[in-house]
Amino acid sequence: MDEISIKSIHIHEKFGHGPSLNDIGIMVLEDVISENQEKEYGIEYGKIFNKLIYEDMKTVAIGWGKQFQDGNSSDKLRVTDILISDSKLCESADFRYDGNNEMSICSENINGNGICGGDSGGPLLYNEDNLESNNAKKAVVGISMKMAGIDQNKKKCEEIGIINYFVNTFYHLDWISNTSGIPRSDLHHNHFDNQYQYQNQDQYQNKHQNRN
Repeated sequence: MDEISIKSIHIHEKFGHGPSLNDIGIMVLEDVISENQEKEYGIEYGKIFNKLIYEDMKTVAIGWGKQFQDGNSSDKLRVTDILISDSKLCESADFRYDGNNEMSICSENINGNGICGGDSGGPLLYNEDNLESNNAKKAVVGISMKMAGIDQNKKKCEEIGIINYFVNTFYHLDWISNTSGIPRSDLHHNHFDNQYQYQNQDQYQNKHQNRN
């Protein structure tokens, strides 16, 4: 496979200054990927999911992480089904969680499927049956972030009841657009006025400025 050089790396300016909710970055390639490379390597381009995230929404997480807590990282790209949750457990395991249409997205491991060590940074993709198409699966809902447990005796990623958290990519849409130079509208997966209550981080911060 051809090597493609990286021109620059942009890390979110608030990364590492508190919660891992700003665990996001952008790599700019030195050269534009050619049409021949797209065809030869099956390269596709994702866009950001910009509709409301709802209870029991079907998604898939992709990564090279471990398949179980004490295992090794995978040498193959793995895919696992993720069902979006909105239970009280999501807030109990992380007080910063405030619903799936805010900064983070939650999923409770109810069948042994979830993210594990090494999956952080991988995409969470929309995977509903009624849009079972290549185009639908290019909708990036979130980014794998971390795991947490209510029961201190349960800390293994494969255990039932472990909570998975994902960065909400739509929450960072302004940052992605400003950093990449790509207009917001070109990043939208669905081309209509989005339905989110909060349009940017400033509105979110104003809503929560007294919360502590």
